[in-house]
Amino acid sequence: MTGHRRCDDRPVVVVVGCDDVGSAIARGLNRGGAAVVLIDAADPPWPQRGMCYADAWYVGGATLVDVDACFCASVKSIPAVLDRGDTIAATTWSLQGVAGALRPAAFIDSRAIARPQSLAPRIDALRSGRFLTRHRIAERVERGEPLGEISGIAVLAPAAGVLRGLAARGARVAVGQTLAEIDVSGDPSRCFGVSPEAAVAAHRVVATLGARLRGFRGCDTEAAEVADVRP
Repeated sequence: MTGHRRCDDRPVVVVVGCDDVGSAIARGLNRGGAAVVLIDAADPPWPQRGMCYADAWYVGGATLVDVDACFCASVKSIPAVLDRGDTIAATTWSLQGVAGALRPAAFIDSRAIARPQSLAPRIDALRSGRFLTRHRIAERVERGEPLGEISGIAVLAPAAGVLRGLAARGARVAVGQTLAEIDVSGDPSRCFGVSPEAAVAAHRVVATLGARLRGFRGCDTEAAEVADVRP
């Protein structure tokens, strides 16, 4: 492809998967000095939207702690976002298309990284379809309260607390995917930031790439943040 020349010389790293772990990795790489492209499908279902960049796919932008992501509908718009120097480019564009345009120095499939099982009360989809909801992350709900619906079937809160996780309105969900997660402590601040588990995964990836990529600062600053990125 032509017409995609970038102005800055940071190494490009592509991360696939904008859930909490993939987003934490993308954030850590950005802080470490990489130009990061975060790829996921249209209308991603990830529920922990206060802890990831999924909202960028719905409203055009999202912030995780202090790092922004901007949605790029076309591969042509990605270089301009990366040239800002402090923003992650979020896109549904194919890995092949991004690789052909930007020639990334590294590729990370965050979906291959093991996730710890959450102990928080949650509800998973019993059928596939579009999830409809009017609730928001960190909103207080009561046990049995309707959270939304999927294919005409109501989704009810499994416990009282605040919504630590809630798939976005219009999310495409498959059977078994988590729709909502409740923090029974009722503390809304626990619904935002980078979780300790995601921070550890991000630190490992950043530390590994820091030793391999020329011009990449690595985890010099990120290491100090692992235990302190979540409110």
